[in-house]
Amino acid sequence: MRYVPTPLLLFWLVLSLFAGSLFARGMFAAIGDQHTASADGEPSFSISSNRDDDEVTVNVDDDTVLFSLRSPRGIGRATIERNDEHWPPKIKLRLYLNGLEKFKLVCGDMTLEASIVSQTGKFRVWKGGSEDSPLDRESPFWIKLDAFDEDGKPIALKPPVHGYFELQLPKAAFAENAKTITLHWIDFYR
Repeated sequence: MRYVPTPLLLFWLVLSLFAGSLFARGMFAAIGDQHTASADGEPSFSISSNRDDDEVTVNVDDDTVLFSLRSPRGIGRATIERNDEHWPPKIKLRLYLNGLEKFKLVCGDMTLEASIVSQTGKFRVWKGGSEDSPLDRESPFWIKLDAFDEDGKPIALKPPVHGYFELQLPKAAFAENAKTITLHWIDFYR
């Protein structure tokens, strides 16, 4: 008797081979409630978002992990859980948004928030909900922020057209080594 695979079995075989190659590269995207992982020896994460059309990808380069986030609606939330013992030494976020009027990072009991005023490009960071007490660049909790155009060239901190914001998250935020971080973003207040 000869076994002939059904079309559904072939579909799952092709899908699992494709997903396996993405897992091996550490580039599997989280969409909705899906998860991500990476190859042995590289940091591994589980990622979920509250919207099905939001997408988070992971790239690992030496001691830096870059989470790239695309949010067509411009407002959302994602949770990133480390599967390893510790967070990597450097964590960057690349946000493909046209504005960043509100950003919030929750890491354990610590909350950092940031905002770019879209009219002026003024960037502010504060901790623990104290918007009236902004942090300065010398604070260990300062979030380094840059903006880039669609070709990856640096631009002023005004909303990038088809570009992105890149945030270097502060090491101090991960001092307690919380298992998860939650990101909240709003491109423009509606």
